Amino acid sequence: MSEHVHPSSSRIYLIILGFLLVLTAITVGAAYVDFGSFNLIIAVLIATVKATLVAMFFMHLRHDPPINAIIFVSSLIFLGLFLLFPLIDMQSRDKVVPYGLRMQTQPAAQQPAPAGGAPAATPAPAH
Repeated sequence: MSEHVHPSSSRIYLIILGFLLVLTAITVGAAYVDFGSFNLIIAVLIATVKATLVAMFFMHLRHDPPINAIIFVSSLIFLGLFLLFPLIDMQSRDKVVPYGLRMQTQPAAQQPAPAGGAPAATPAPAH
């Protein structure tokens, strides 16, 4: 078998590192901005771009045969589909409220204080 020689330069890696750092800063900045229902979509798109840069340059996918790129892109498409279907299913369901929270009518912090200003008696622990 012949070995593949990949021309690599530290300058290219530093440029890609700069792009990854900028995209990370954009991700952090986007987390502080409320885009409504688009927050998840924006975060996934930025993560996809970052993963593609890592795969293409640091994993040397751009120097491999095209079939490897096709396999990589198709795996991203299937991953997106597998994440999209449960998201659509979750949006079509009612909000689930845990059983213990359904029974509360008044939060614990708003319960009336005992009469006379005396501290409430705490029950003795059972042995």
